[in-house]
Formats: sequence, C-alpha cells, structure tokens
Amino acid sequence: MFTRSTLFLVVAVAVLATIVSANQKLPKNLFDSPYSKKLNRKEFLESITDGNVHVVEFYSDGCRGCQKFAGDWKAIAEKFKDTEGVQIAQVNCSIEGRLCRQRAVNGYPTVKVFQNGEEYITYEGIMFGELVEKFIASVARDLLQETTK
Repeated sequence: MFTRSTLFLVVAVAVLATIVSANQKLPKNLFDSPYSKKLNRKEFLESITDGNVHVVEFYSDGCRGCQKFAGDWKAIAEKFKDTEGVQIAQVNCSIEGRLCRQRAVNGYPTVKVFQNGEEYITYEGIMFGELVEKFIASVARDLLQETTK
C-alpha cells in the first residue's frame, strides 16, 4: 500500500512532468502551410460562399492531437493545391473561439466541408492523413460533380 508521502511524491512528479511537457516550445511554423489558408472569422464567412468546395481544419495550438496531425494536414493541403474548385483552409480556434463554437466544433482537430455558405459534412473518422485525404477526395468529387450537372 502507498504511504501518504509516497502518494504525494508520485502526484508531484506527475504534475511536474505535465508542466514541463506543456511548456515545451512548439516550432513556430508547426501549423503553417503555403497551401492551407488560415482564416479569421470575416475571411471564413467570405470564402465559404464563393462556390468552391472548402475543406477547413479547425484546430487549437495547445491540442496534442492537432500538433500530431499538423504534418498530415500540410501534406493534404499540398496534395489538393492544384485541384480546381477545392480550397484547403484552417481556423485556429485558440484565436477564433467564437467562430468555432458557432460552427459546433466540439473537439480538435475537426475537419468540415463547406460549399455555397453551408456546411456539407464533418469528417468523423480517425485523424490519420491518408484516411482524411481519401475522405476529402470523395466528398470533393461528389460536390464538384453536382455543380457541373
């Protein structure tokens, strides 16, 4: 059985490890990609109404899952950079919290697809680059075919 002092020591080490881990500096450009436009509230509202298919990642700087997914998102953005009618973007919910709440973003990262000002679908799968990429390709193909009919 643990003594009170042993339990205190275990808790103290766990708290210290958490603090040290949280204070590690993230690379400044971790979420930056030349192929994924960062949107504020105004830009978001303007862009999703332009007729293109908009695939938007909602993320938070401090989210470990977002940090792990950042490289995958950059690769996805690069993959779709020349796909006509498809725009890849990001909203930083650490900054644009109100927008994220209005769009029912309840966890991070969240990927949503918009067209003509309306949300079309939210990705519900595992945040793994290849799976998200296949989802985007499928949804974009469907939406772009609908607009050409």
